[in-house]
Amino acid sequence: MLPDFPSLKGRLMDRRVSEIRAKIDAQMPIVSKIRSVRFHEGNSFSVQRDDGVIESQGFIDVRSPIQISANLEFKETVENLKVETEKLAVDFASQLEKLFFERFTKITESVGNAMDMKGEPFTAESYLDMLDRVELDFDMFGLPIYPTQVCHPVMGETLQREFARFRTESGLRGRAETIIEQKRREWRDREGRRRLVT
Repeated sequence: MLPDFPSLKGRLMDRRVSEIRAKIDAQMPIVSKIRSVRFHEGNSFSVQRDDGVIESQGFIDVRSPIQISANLEFKETVENLKVETEKLAVDFASQLEKLFFERFTKITESVGNAMDMKGEPFTAESYLDMLDRVELDFDMFGLPIYPTQVCHPVMGETLQREFARFRTESGLRGRAETIIEQKRREWRDREGRRRLVT
């Protein structure tokens, strides 16, 4: 009977899983920034939102198979495993990102932060309308921490053109400054109401 090396196999598996996790995170930069919590048992979880609402949800199954022929030489097996885990990382990232944006859309619609442009083109004005709907945080210098924007690459040129208008149009700049100042006051009020943990 051939000897088994559970400790060595465990270390190799941990290393491989870490590599897969890093590749998945690289494929979905926004989702990878969200703090994760590991559950060791159960089939559902609950989250209490900032507004006090408690939401319960079951876990979602995300999986992707790896198939490697048993008739390969060791070197070929290792190479095939590397190729298959690369595919696995891309597939996992695709599934997780899709789930994230579905959940994100549902939450923003439920709290009234969703904006439907109804086929109209993106403009600097519509960006300010969106900014007016969301909470903003500020850094230690009082500068706004703007929300992360996710858009299709085709929109890149439009975004640059519309954001350039803030430099040339004083009316837009003035409205933006008014919104930011209002958000700064709201942020100070929120910070002032926070209870310190002792």
